[in-house]
Amino acid sequence: MGAKDTVPTVDKKASVSYVDSFDAEENEESALDIVNRRIFVTGSVIAVLVIVASILIFSVFLKSFVISKKSEPSKTPAPAPVVAATPTPVFSPSRISVSVLNASGIAGKAGEVAKTLSARGYIIVSTGNAKKQKGATLLVSSAVKKDVSSLLLSDLSTTIEGLKLSDGSPEGSGDAEIIIGK
Repeated sequence: MGAKDTVPTVDKKASVSYVDSFDAEENEESALDIVNRRIFVTGSVIAVLVIVASILIFSVFLKSFVISKKSEPSKTPAPAPVVAATPTPVFSPSRISVSVLNASGIAGKAGEVAKTLSARGYIIVSTGNAKKQKGATLLVSSAVKKDVSSLLLSDLSTTIEGLKLSDGSPEGSGDAEIIIGK
């Protein structure tokens, strides 16, 4: 072509006009730039929206979790009214702590008795071995001696033969100490 390269174009009236090729290349690059810019902006807007939505969902979840932990009333039904109140002893097994020691020489005897007491609701503080002795002994703290000793003697009458209340005090941290001898 000549000094100026020309590219034919068609306008709406179907007439041919000539546009400089330099202008055509600029228009073509501008169209690509516009498409790329639109894709970038659209992608950026979508990314920001996803991030904002995630933050909002997380904050709503966190607030509802905290509020439910702080102020949610208990959903347990009210207890049924008691028709006749039964007097409960001052000491129930669930309030008595017991140590069980094996002085019989029979392996596992303290654990066996502790299991029986635990099944009846007593708190087992410890089990272990003691110096061998004859007979079974029950030692009870002086603060609770009357109530606890009668309850334990009654509950263990069929489990430990010959269990007798002794005058000593328990060496452990419990309310009572049972020493199982031969």
